[in-house]
Order: sequence, then C-alpha cells, then structure tokens
Amino acid sequence: MKNGTQLYTRDGRKCGNAIILREYNQEKYNYKGYVVKTDFGHVMKLTETEIKQFFYDPEESETYSKESVLGWMWAKARLFFEGLI
Repeated sequence: MKNGTQLYTRDGRKCGNAIILREYNQEKYNYKGYVVKTDFGHVMKLTETEIKQFFYDPEESETYSKESVLGWMWAKARLFFEGLI
C-alpha cells in the first residue's frame, strides 16, 4: 500500500474513512504496519490485516469510487438537460 491511499470504511460505527500517511516498521519486534489518519482526525497504527478488517480493499474501492463519481455526474447532467434541476 502506498502513502496517500484512501481507505473506505466497512462499518462507519467503528471508524470513518481514512488515508494512509506512512509505513511503520519496528524491526525489533518484527512488526510492519501503517500509520492511518481518519477523516475525523484520529491517528492509528494498523497492520495490513487490520486494514483489511476495517476497510474495503484499496484497489477495489478506488475503482468503485471513480465509478460512483462518474455515475453521479452523469445523473446530475441528465437531470439538468431534462429541465428537472
């Protein structure tokens, strides 16, 4: 996972959407994880397993996000040209 990757939450009651700030390594304990900041401002250190538990797969969610935005823009344009807005 790259820095700046957006993470979309699976359950908004547990935690909000987030972004990966940086990779976090602690060689002494053989620990590799990521520093993540939520849209509410909380900072967490999570492993890749925990990220997959709390958030949708970043590669899939990025595709979904782009499709959603394009679909919303198309629907808005259609309403405009039909004179409904």
